[in-house]
Amino acid sequence: MGNCENFVDMTLNSIYEIVDKIIIIFDTTSFDNTKTKLQEWKNKLKEKLIILERAFEHDPKIQYSNSNARNFYLDYLKANFMDEWVLILDADECVDERLKDFIPQLQTLTEEDIISPQMRHLIYTLNLEDATRNIHFVHNRLFKINDKIQYPNGEHPVLYSTSPNVKYLNTNYFTIFHLGYINGMFDIRKKYLNHKQKSEI
Repeated sequence: MGNCENFVDMTLNSIYEIVDKIIIIFDTTSFDNTKTKLQEWKNKLKEKLIILERAFEHDPKIQYSNSNARNFYLDYLKANFMDEWVLILDADECVDERLKDFIPQLQTLTEEDIISPQMRHLIYTLNLEDATRNIHFVHNRLFKINDKIQYPNGEHPVLYSTSPNVKYLNTNYFTIFHLGYINGMFDIRKKYLNHKQKSEI
């Protein structure tokens, strides 16, 4: 998580009351107010929020920067949260409240089951979204930590399992919203609040 001060509050507000722990990998090359916002959340959530720091490898000559980052947090989860269920969210994503109702269903699943939730990609504004598919599923974001899972080397790695019994399942029971393409909305909001403060109407 880095250079995402606009999204931190939305992301954490969507999950902090639902989950047992939140683990964030903070990109130490971040140059905006992301770290300050994370500290505010740490003060609020205390031990529920774990912040790990790591410099993301932005150099284009580093071939596996993305997979290196994902395997960094996966190795941490394997070392500290084996056999726990994990939902992966990027810094510019939030999940809807139906996740809370989906959690009890995890008791019917095994470590062989890897879930791909529905995702809605918002484009430019809050009322437009990517419609290239009727339903988007974001691959393998909900899974149980075990020794058989890994991210392959690559730019956009998708988690996989070496288990011969693995089952990859889609669900639209809850939705992840991808907000990374609506940065312009925050400029509009800033302008609106500025005018509202100065307005005499």
